[in-house]
Amino acid sequence: TTGMRYDYHSKAGGETSPSATLDYKLSDKTHMFVGYKEYFVAPNQYQYFTPYGNEDLKPESGRTYDIGIHHAFDNDCTIRVHAFKRKAEDVIAFQSIYEGNTWVGGSYVNINEEKANGWDIQLDKKFDKNVKATAGYTHIVSKSINSGAESTNYYIPKGEYHISLDYTNQDFDASILGRGVIDRPGVITVSNVFPCDTYWVWDASLNYKVNKDVKVYLKANNLF
Repeated sequence: TTGMRYDYHSKAGGETSPSATLDYKLSDKTHMFVGYKEYFVAPNQYQYFTPYGNEDLKPESGRTYDIGIHHAFDNDCTIRVHAFKRKAEDVIAFQSIYEGNTWVGGSYVNINEEKANGWDIQLDKKFDKNVKATAGYTHIVSKSINSGAESTNYYIPKGEYHISLDYTNQDFDASILGRGVIDRPGVITVSNVFPCDTYWVWDASLNYKVNKDVKVYLKANNLF
């Protein structure tokens, strides 16, 4: 599968981004793929025009290589494993100014180059016609090169877990979602910028179909 995307931005200019993916079916239950994608990200209005903005920002661009495999153990259980490598130029990041440990201002700038690589794994299991669960983990390592600003990789967790449990029937469904963020330090020039760099957040939702015209729902974020 191949594709071509063209973006035009009145301030950042235009960019053509090709992509290609090769998918190979190893068996009825297993297939693998390799892919190449280029991308273009224009600065947003906040990054351009606010007091912290910079109208001279360049758009971010880069390319990603990835490889993955999907396997179905049976009709109710599948696993996906995926790895990627990314290289980006002119990454948009925030450059802070401190006097001692006191933040006094800053602005958005372009980082010369940033490299990242990582992998993820996801397991999907259907227990019966009503109940299914998903568990996954993503691991990312990124590094900024010749950076005069705070590297964006300080905001990207080294690891992230995703767990969900879903129940569905004709008129009612419920779900609970857990997200575990591992080693996300934030700005390294100031200690304890976040309350903690590793944490879990659990969300839940309930939906009920009263009749064909009325549906009610309840959603709670950060249960604990």
